[in-house]
Amino acid sequence: KVCYTNLPTVDLSPLLSLCVFDDGAASPDHAAPTPPFRWMPATAALALALTNNPGEVLDMPVDPNEPTYCLCQQVSYGEMVACDNRDCPIEWFHFSCVAQHSQNESPAKENDETQEEKARLLDRKIEELKLRICDLRGIKDVSELDIEADLKRWREVLHEYNKVKDACQFLLGQLAHIKMTTVKDLYRHFGLDVND
Repeated sequence: KVCYTNLPTVDLSPLLSLCVFDDGAASPDHAAPTPPFRWMPATAALALALTNNPGEVLDMPVDPNEPTYCLCQQVSYGEMVACDNRDCPIEWFHFSCVAQHSQNESPAKENDETQEEKARLLDRKIEELKLRICDLRGIKDVSELDIEADLKRWREVLHEYNKVKDACQFLLGQLAHIKMTTVKDLYRHFGLDVND
């Protein structure tokens, strides 16, 4: 499902004259501020009210023409989620009402049964691969394998191959010099691939 977020489009005009006590309690008092009060911008008052008591913000008077959203039939506030169904009559929902998580948050964890099933499947595949290795090597158990010895043996084979290849390159170079041709032409003459 697709999640869209919308910045709040709440009409902040009722908060323009919001007066806030120094202890953070809000009061819509229109009188001139006295020492226990301080004036603040409407957006700051809204932010303070949301952090101190979000219920008070929802209980504030709302313009009757302000559209309502969500199943709770409240005005737009906070983060909103758009419904991706074209026939949805509501269109916008509050994150808090539909228990959505922001895309910036970590995704929900899979349930334990799914994780356990994946672990069992991986263990089964590992056992199958071990059995296949045993069949190919002609041994009874994987513990009989000596990984370090195998690596040493394959390194030695690779070194021998490189020595033989270097000797062949030297001989082809000498032959090309004697025949007054190029090594590339000799490769074609002997049916060799240049990348060999």
